Amino acid sequence: IESNLKQFWQGIPSDLLAAIGCHVVIDQVALFDWQLYKNLLHVLIPHPMEPMISSFVQALRQFSKCYILWIQDSTFHIPANMSKAKMQVGKMFTTSLRRQTAMTHLCQACRGHFSRSENVDGMLHDWKSLDLESINKQILWINGTTTTEADYKCLKQGSTHTHTHT
Repeated sequence: IESNLKQFWQGIPSDLLAAIGCHVVIDQVALFDWQLYKNLLHVLIPHPMEPMISSFVQALRQFSKCYILWIQDSTFHIPANMSKAKMQVGKMFTTSLRRQTAMTHLCQACRGHFSRSENVDGMLHDWKSLDLESINKQILWINGTTTTEADYKCLKQGSTHTHTHT
């Protein structure tokens, strides 16, 4: 990929360099780059709940670290505004790539944890032992409101007017 980027951008004839500095061309290239990157993300990274080989995830993360440098090295001689646009879109792509691989990694780690019934039973026990009403009251107090769930239920049943709660 690195050599293809360099070949393409450094192989542009000098008489076309001025044309690719045009704002319309830059906008179109950025748009097409983003479309390409979105499609690559969909092809390379499955749904976070689907298994993915860890070595492939590591390779994608390494690629995301190198890709911006490759764009920078291959576009140093083209107009600065085109290079800047390619860098911005490339950074969005690599950020998305890192985020999605991290999400996939977390989901795979959780899948192993949730596959054991004792872990799920422990979490269910912890959830049931939470005092949600107390937590709700604390949140309402912090936010400076006194409206409770009972008030909302009363409002929902229509026994009070909306303007009394606003």
